Amino acid sequence: MTSEKVFERLAIIYLRLFFFFLMIQGVRAEESSPLAQIAEGLKTSKLKSMDGPFMPRQM
Repeated sequence: MTSEKVFERLAIIYLRLFFFFLMIQGVRAEESSPLAQIAEGLKTSKLKSMDGPFMPRQM
């Protein structure tokens, strides 16, 4: 096995660990992040009013 192959495998493993860590951080921070709160609010309200603060009003 050449050193390039070894480096490739190490890089792939490192990237996998990095993305796994990001995923865990995202799951842990879901309750506190404002975007998650907005998404949760949209889920619970079932989009009752379509002309919210993020949607343009129909003329």
